[in-house]
Amino acid sequence: MSNEKINDAFIPIGEMEVGEVIEILKEIEDENAILEIKNNLKEYSLKYENFESLTSASEKFSDWTIFDKIYKYSNYEIGHIPPLDGRNEKILIKNAKEIIPNLHDEVVDIKLETVYIEDFPGRSPYTILFQFKTKKNEESIDFIKLLEVSKGSYASTINKPIFNSLKLGERGLPLETNAINVKNKEDQTFLNFLKNEALNAGLSILSLVNPIIGIVSAFCVGISKGILNKTRKNHIVLQPDLFFDLNPRSNSVKLKEGSYIIIQLPNIIIRNWNWNDWIYHNGHIKNVVNGEILKYNYIVIGIYKTNS
Repeated sequence: MSNEKINDAFIPIGEMEVGEVIEILKEIEDENAILEIKNNLKEYSLKYENFESLTSASEKFSDWTIFDKIYKYSNYEIGHIPPLDGRNEKILIKNAKEIIPNLHDEVVDIKLETVYIEDFPGRSPYTILFQFKTKKNEESIDFIKLLEVSKGSYASTINKPIFNSLKLGERGLPLETNAINVKNKEDQTFLNFLKNEALNAGLSILSLVNPIIGIVSAFCVGISKGILNKTRKNHIVLQPDLFFDLNPRSNSVKLKEGSYIIIQLPNIIIRNWNWNDWIYHNGHIKNVVNGEILKYNYIVIGIYKTNS
């Protein structure tokens, strides 16, 4: 176990330079994206002579106005809903920075409850390697999950355990996440072993004395770094870095039992985002006024008292 940030050398696609993103889109043969960029260049841009000249473009991809995709942004809004306990009624979503923390001195389980992908680079379906990092007694602990998700769809399997029996620190819970878009076919085949039941049970970390924790954590870091180092076809799309705070007076996300909805949003949307406009109902995030289902990339992380 290390004290480094999660894959510190790797940044999400939105933080890359436009030239590097163009090379990625070509390597993964994202023909629709390439065609859209070429058409937009003809219509809007006087800065670039042609598509080939974009390989030297140094603007940050998330700031590039010629090509607008929801997966290029690095902004996240975090909402919270209480434990549902099997209820199907409409649930108001609260701003996770405005709730009252209630998990002081608790042991918790952390789950990946839902993944919705509206759009990712490349062709659908998407093979996504999720890497999670938390800390216990200043020691970093990593775990990984592999999911298949189609464009505009939810992952078929939900409620995946990540960390089990984690004793919370005095201040709260750090949780970093990478969602790696694995487009290299050889790596997709290689990662199939992650679907076995042993790895799907999550990592139990009640005690750091257990040497298995360090072995599994190092294994997970090695897998994710190896996948990212091998080829640009494999790249990070989502990278929320969160701290769930137990201090009720802090300005950060608060730590309270329930589910956290982590949404990747465009710059222009996040400025006016209001959780009062959204509810959670029957597994969907819906607009309060018209009932339309939210169409952005998001994940839902559940944090619950162990054995609750």
